Amino acid sequence: MSKEPVEVIKKTTTDLINLLEIKPREWQIEKSEAGFKINMTVSQQESGILVGFHGKTLRSLEYILSIMIFRQTGDWQLLNMDINDYRQERKGYLERLAQNAVKKVKFSGEQAVLPYLSAKERRHIHAFLADNQEVKTESQGEDQDRRLVVMAAE
Repeated sequence: MSKEPVEVIKKTTTDLINLLEIKPREWQIEKSEAGFKINMTVSQQESGILVGFHGKTLRSLEYILSIMIFRQTGDWQLLNMDINDYRQERKGYLERLAQNAVKKVKFSGEQAVLPYLSAKERRHIHAFLADNQEVKTESQGEDQDRRLVVMAAE
């Protein structure tokens, strides 16, 4: 059942995008150590539809696409889909959010509780602040109530 993943990813992505009646200006697939990255440039209106609120639709599309590819290849492929550089812009936002939380903790001495973030986004901030000796981070709560907390290091 093992088919060439790149070809299956190309065809399956094309089929899914056509079903959604999305017309990408351009798109490409890159293979990396971590899996496959699908970069797509679409109109601003289509971008909003594909990305959704805080990337929720984009994460869902990745998951659906992964399942479709698994059913064809028999192998689970790690996919990272990016629409109009949303992921890069979101990464910059998360890093600014983390830096502002550090400033708040240093200034007030109180912990800073960040708004809801996906597990992937929380991991990014944990890693981003890992080398900062002045603060430590911790995830608290369950499910949709899970929050990343930045606090002064002891």
